[in-house]
Amino acid sequence: MGLPSLQKLTLALEDGISIKPDAFSPLKNLEVLSLVQLDLKSLHPEVFRGLTHLRQLSLWDNDIRELPDGIFNDLQDLQVLSLRSNSITHISRDLLKPLEFLNTLYLDDNNISSIHADAFRSMRSLEEVDLSRNNLDEKFSLSFLGTEKLLLSYNSLTSFTEDTVPGVRGYTTSLDLSHNLISSISESVFQTDELLSSLSYVVLRNNRLESLPTNVLRWARRLTFIDFSYNSLETLHDGLFDIQSNPLGEQRLAGNQLVVRLGGNPFTCDCRLTWFRIYDGQDVWISDRDDIECFSPPNLNGIPLFSIRPEHFECPLSDSLCPEHCQCYEVLKDLGLQTARRVINVECESENLTRIPRGIPSNTSSLDLTGNIWNTLRKSMLKTRMPFLSDLTLTRCSIVRIESGAFRLLNSVLQLKLDGNNFRNITKGTFQGLTRLNTLYLNHSSIRTIADGVFLDTPSLTYLYLHGNFLTVLPAIQHFPQSLEIVSLQENPLTCSCNLISLQGLVKYTLEVKGNVTCRERDGTTVSLANLDSSYCRKHGTSPLLAPLASLGAITGVLVVVLICVFLYKKNKTLFQLMLLRYFPQDLSEDDANKPFDVFISYCQLDDEFVLRYLVPLLETEDEPSYTICLHHRHFVPGDTIANNIVSAVAQSRRVILVLSDNFLQSDWCMYEFRMAHLQALHDRRNTLLIITLGDISQDSLDPDLKAYIRTTTYLESFDSKFKNKLFLALKRGRSNQRTARNQIKLVDFDGI
Repeated sequence: MGLPSLQKLTLALEDGISIKPDAFSPLKNLEVLSLVQLDLKSLHPEVFRGLTHLRQLSLWDNDIRELPDGIFNDLQDLQVLSLRSNSITHISRDLLKPLEFLNTLYLDDNNISSIHADAFRSMRSLEEVDLSRNNLDEKFSLSFLGTEKLLLSYNSLTSFTEDTVPGVRGYTTSLDLSHNLISSISESVFQTDELLSSLSYVVLRNNRLESLPTNVLRWARRLTFIDFSYNSLETLHDGLFDIQSNPLGEQRLAGNQLVVRLGGNPFTCDCRLTWFRIYDGQDVWISDRDDIECFSPPNLNGIPLFSIRPEHFECPLSDSLCPEHCQCYEVLKDLGLQTARRVINVECESENLTRIPRGIPSNTSSLDLTGNIWNTLRKSMLKTRMPFLSDLTLTRCSIVRIESGAFRLLNSVLQLKLDGNNFRNITKGTFQGLTRLNTLYLNHSSIRTIADGVFLDTPSLTYLYLHGNFLTVLPAIQHFPQSLEIVSLQENPLTCSCNLISLQGLVKYTLEVKGNVTCRERDGTTVSLANLDSSYCRKHGTSPLLAPLASLGAITGVLVVVLICVFLYKKNKTLFQLMLLRYFPQDLSEDDANKPFDVFISYCQLDDEFVLRYLVPLLETEDEPSYTICLHHRHFVPGDTIANNIVSAVAQSRRVILVLSDNFLQSDWCMYEFRMAHLQALHDRRNTLLIITLGDISQDSLDPDLKAYIRTTTYLESFDSKFKNKLFLALKRGRSNQRTARNQIKLVDFDGI
């Protein structure tokens, strides 16, 4: 060739060509050489001699089986070498030794089964090495490989440990191990600083992984993406996503949210995966949530995992821990705010039981007694305390009567199913004790009458299902709780009346009467409830307004008195409050008197300045009154969970002060403390929660529960000039008799209050 100035040469698509040893010797300035798809079987050791300016060499898609040592001796400036799609089986120690400044090496789609441990030792500038689609197995080992990107997909590697690629140094950021035979991964694979600790992108897709060590991701401080999709994972250990710090206390790099892919695995959707189902993605974002499905149990097969309610993730409980004639399942119940409790679902269906089974676990959350024979549900039958019971099913149990107070110990129940029984009358006191009941099913239960006031024992009732009964009249509208939103009344022989019109009037604002509800007029005509209006009452000589007129006069009188009291109260507010406290003190219960703390202060640590330097010294001053205070840093038990510590602090304190700030609203644990305090107040039926606002709080930023609480409760503002006196005034309501007597507020100098 007589082209000494030629810089780029491509020879392609020629079969049977042979290249002489000195074919390229005249091309001293050649920078790019491509010998592709020439069906080359071998190359002479001297074929590239003298090409000292060559920067890119492509030999892909030939049939080269072996390259002789020394063939690249003169290619010290080579930056890109492509040997892909050949038949190479081995990389010797010295073959690549001269390529000190090579940055990209393509060896994919060969038959490589062995690479000398020192084959890459001299290469200091590698950025990408592609060894995919070869025959590398667990014997594959490198003593040194400094590259940013390493591709090892479509090989026969069986494990991912510190020894899989021991030569990968600390500046390797991307590793592709997809489509191998990897069945295990070492917990410490990312631990050693000099090896894999710098990885930010790892692909383990399409392998045979059956489990992941709990702490495997905690060591990967720089990892931002890892793909576990299409493996054989059946479950994930709780704690897998706790990655903020490793066991040595080293913090994850700020701003590095980890993206994980997990679709295509045969997950068993039982209680072991509940934590995963309720995970909120704070530290780890699951990018393929919609592709993650359940493989088992059979009833959940093929259903997207994140569409299933957490309480359906069950684990069978040992027979020795379950009542006779029942099946029990352990469930991790979601409590919100990334907290959960292990509870039991008990099923005792169609066992012809005539009494409630003994030995029901105290942490039962759901109890299903469908298809048994009770006749009368007596108070003595439900005497076991089940503080976590939320769902009770007594469907088709031939119940004719429920004794008043039968549910008195079940104030935690949220849903009660009594469908398909034989009630004739629902008497007053039937639902006594169900103060938190949200949903009540009474469908197809032969009900003819419902006593006035029955549902006032269920002040939280929201959904009431009464269809398929023999009801002709309903209780007056004032006998329904204000919380009610949906009533199901279809398939009842209702008689048209002005009471129904009153109900329909309320329906427009608060109730949704489910189904096509009809009633019968005196002449037998069927009318849709939706078509009834006040004209019906005028037509029959009555008015829906006449009934309440008498009450209206009394209510008006009461309102006048209330308005006068409000006026006087606002005029002398502080004196009025102090007089009430002095002459009508509110005593604590005996349980409260025995509590070790007067006050638990719930606050965000970012508000230490106000709490620890002002509020705590103010309450703990030696001058009367002084208070015993529970604080996070003083009294939380090391080693116990944060959730347990919070519950304990609230339970052991007579009052809870909540320091509400923007910092507080952004803290999940602070909001959890509010909910626990709120529940305790509801349980005690006393307002034990006192809110102090710190700075301006936007109503839009408030949690719905907190917003509702603030709207109905007096709170203190920290910047109020009378804050101190108002604080002690509010706290005084929660002191026991002894402490109240010792800490009387003197009624003097009202001008200074």
